[in-house]
Amino acid sequence: MKVGLVLEGGFMRGAYVAGALRALADLGLKKFEVISAVSISTFSAAYFVTGQYAEMVHIWRNIVTSKDFIGWRVFLKHGRIYNINKLVFEVFTKQVPFAKQVFKDSATEVFFAVTNHETGEVEYLNNHTPGDIFYKMICATANFHVHPPKYKSGGQYYQDGGFVSPLTLDKAVAEGCDKIIFIRTKKEYGQEYDYLMPLTKYFWPKMYQAYLKRVANFKLNQELVEDLTKRGKILVIAPKNISRYERWTTKPHKLGAWVEMGYRECLEVFTRNQDFLPINDPKEFLAIKNPGQF
Repeated sequence: MKVGLVLEGGFMRGAYVAGALRALADLGLKKFEVISAVSISTFSAAYFVTGQYAEMVHIWRNIVTSKDFIGWRVFLKHGRIYNINKLVFEVFTKQVPFAKQVFKDSATEVFFAVTNHETGEVEYLNNHTPGDIFYKMICATANFHVHPPKYKSGGQYYQDGGFVSPLTLDKAVAEGCDKIIFIRTKKEYGQEYDYLMPLTKYFWPKMYQAYLKRVANFKLNQELVEDLTKRGKILVIAPKNISRYERWTTKPHKLGAWVEMGYRECLEVFTRNQDFLPINDPKEFLAIKNPGQF
């Protein structure tokens, strides 16, 4: 049986994904044949694949809220609200070193969604692609802005895959997964819509076309969720109390709460669905008083 893991993006709501991933590790679900991730959840996926679970949680709880990483000071200095280069080239290389070789050697096929800057289409970078491309993969995939910097890989320029594909469930399906765990970052399941994006039609047509593709891809993936749910092929883990509009928080206590929420809600979902996959007993970990510290 081929089991896949799909991770939604959502900027700072990615803390929820990190908590849920830590819960999967405790449940004994550490190895997947396919992982598909987009936007900020790509780096959590990478640390999960290498078994660096505590490091992943530490980054979310203690580092990404730094004033050197996010905020108006960063915006005034770098022209964008958060400094992805600091996260990638300082945190991942020095503060909390990422096991790049373990990532590349992993039997798991890891797919990170990116937007091709020229075509506006979603493409996927893979951990088994020849060469040392990990940092470019993270820069390109975890960098969602109205006008983000572009990163070059294999002769192409890429930016955040969330521009055109906020959900990448279709990739796991295309890779032939028989069962899928889908971790989302917002509780709403309605139509993906941004009331400001249609305005770009008049001054940035390419962005508007990407937005239309985003809406279409969101609808496609929502239909896949419904179909796979009916057939018992998917288990969805989604926050009960995080709105799509809470993506910009910089409060450490809130991110810590989201990590813990992801951890507990993942365990609760598996408590109700213990026959979905072979797992350790969730009740053992639900008894932990402060799972955010692990």
